[in-house]
Amino acid sequence: MKFLYPYFLFALLAVSIPLLIHFFNFKRYKTVYFSNVNFLKAVKKESRKKSQLRQILILISRILAISFLVIAFSQPYIPLTKRGRQLARQAVAIYIDNSFSMRLEGDKGILLEQARNKAIEIANSYRPGTRFLLLTNDFLPQYRYLLDKGQFISLLGDLKVSPNTVKFDKIDAYAGQQLNEAGKRFDRTFYVLSDFQKNNFDFTNMKCDTTMWTYFMPFTSGKINNLYIDSCWFEVPGRKIDQAEKLFVHVINSSTEEYRNIPLRLQINDSLKAVSAINIKAGEEKTIEMNFTNNSAGFQYGKVELDDYPLVYDNSYFFAYEVKGKVDVLGIFGDGDPSAKYFNALFSDDELVNYEETSVNNLQISWIETKQCVFLVNLKDISSGLTDELTRFTENAGTLVIFPSDEAETDSYNALLSALHSNIITGKDTGSVQISEINYKDILFRDVFKKEEDEADLPSVENTFRFTQKNTVAETPLLTLRNGEPALSRHPAGKGKLYTFAFPASQENRSFMKHLIFVPSVYNIAMNSISGQPISYPIDIRNRIMLNRNKLSPGSEKLIFKKRNSEEEYLPSEKQAGTNMIQLDLGDFVKTAGHYELNDGKKTIEALAFNYKRDESKPYFYSKKEIQDMISRQNPARFHLIENTGQNITEALQDLNNGKQLWQYFLLLALLFVLSEALIIRFWK
Repeated sequence: MKFLYPYFLFALLAVSIPLLIHFFNFKRYKTVYFSNVNFLKAVKKESRKKSQLRQILILISRILAISFLVIAFSQPYIPLTKRGRQLARQAVAIYIDNSFSMRLEGDKGILLEQARNKAIEIANSYRPGTRFLLLTNDFLPQYRYLLDKGQFISLLGDLKVSPNTVKFDKIDAYAGQQLNEAGKRFDRTFYVLSDFQKNNFDFTNMKCDTTMWTYFMPFTSGKINNLYIDSCWFEVPGRKIDQAEKLFVHVINSSTEEYRNIPLRLQINDSLKAVSAINIKAGEEKTIEMNFTNNSAGFQYGKVELDDYPLVYDNSYFFAYEVKGKVDVLGIFGDGDPSAKYFNALFSDDELVNYEETSVNNLQISWIETKQCVFLVNLKDISSGLTDELTRFTENAGTLVIFPSDEAETDSYNALLSALHSNIITGKDTGSVQISEINYKDILFRDVFKKEEDEADLPSVENTFRFTQKNTVAETPLLTLRNGEPALSRHPAGKGKLYTFAFPASQENRSFMKHLIFVPSVYNIAMNSISGQPISYPIDIRNRIMLNRNKLSPGSEKLIFKKRNSEEEYLPSEKQAGTNMIQLDLGDFVKTAGHYELNDGKKTIEALAFNYKRDESKPYFYSKKEIQDMISRQNPARFHLIENTGQNITEALQDLNNGKQLWQYFLLLALLFVLSEALIIRFWK
């Protein structure tokens, strides 16, 4: 037991007053004469005993009455937490989880509405002059300032469900930072009103801030089943006209029940393209393949959807992409190189490829940035200017293919390979060696051959180069020589790709150019060089995208970002990101999932799709016992769990903040002993 005003206990010295009265009774005695003294002695003895007992009881009643009255004024209490008594000035932060899962319904209604009502009760339980801070998953500007009670309750009325999800350790750190700005003279308290979804609550990264006391108020919705679309992707990166597409849809059943014959629908440009029936067991994840064909060029807007309840925000997945009419390919050769005829024969008059070739001496550097794929064929050396331009080209998602010359100056080649963070040339073998192995599983050769042969009739090549084999380089062998060295390999380079042949496209190796393996090796590299924006983006607090400057029209003044089929527009801020890339900041304009467009004037230069994050899709929540266990492991002195959120919150918070008040009981005891004194005096004669 503790006292709010312990110094008032000095008033217990007042118990000396009845003691003095008892021991120093100044009442005057009157002498009475009797003839029978023996009789008087007997009466006097009996009366003295009764009088002494009566006086002692009166004394005890007076002492206890004064003592209990003094203790009552000292305001005793039993602390329910390890927190000390609150200061007069209070700064209170209240976090309301407004994520999608709080839209579920509990025993007493929608969870978000329950949390809003409890926040109002919390505010009303504090005295006037208390400062309040409202926190949500949005971090909006109006949620960054301390408010009075009226402003706080008014702001609660505008609270809405948000697609944003924030880890609790960030919320906790932000609350501590904002409350600390109030000053040391404020008592700091933090209330967390949430369903405590496991994906977002992790106490291991929490900082121990002993100046801020945190109270958890969980809201439960019971058992929830959810079937949702987690993600989508294409089999190959580039989209082409009349190409048979394979779209993979990842579906997750995060429930304890099996789903059968659930229709999964695919729409492209609002037209139904495919339907698939899903049978998925409890807790199972499945990847569904959906096939369709691109019939036209330009931007395409896709959506995959299924039907499920009660969590519906993740039933749809939006994606967008561009089907380009032709792939822009540039071949750079040495002067008079006879191998150019093989590439020209392969790409010329192809309806899917726009092919240009030039000698290295006639090359205009500006041509490179307009292409998707560049072939360097049999160059003796690579200038530093060309190296810099090719590095920028791959950083902007371009595909670079290298056939080294048999007379290559390896230092210039290695300068380029090092700039692209690839393996470098270490030597050369002049002998002949056969290509012995094809990576049939890679998209470059997948579905090219009717069957996979371990001993295929493949050509031999001469003047092969050896490369370092660094573990830090992510290399994918595509063709392998008999000696185990890669004949063709792929490396990531910037945002693009680098394909390196280990041999020159020379007359000595014309058997390779005439072999059927030449066509898929070279042609498929060009066709898979098509790249662009990701097919979808997650909705975040602030959304940013990258744009290639080459997409802008000459004299472009401003870009307009808008939701498809909507009149609402946004002017994104621009920031230079590299030589040819622009970073566009979309702010918080994207609030709902769907298709969006980026316009340069009236021309659409980019199609984008945004989806809600799937953080809330797994309906797994901490129980009250699990929360209490985490509190015990982390910091039991700072955290406290309010288990019964349905009780009178004002009384519960007063007990938690101020302890269990006992002054009422001591006041009753004081009155009881005052009454007992009066009864003794009145009826004990």
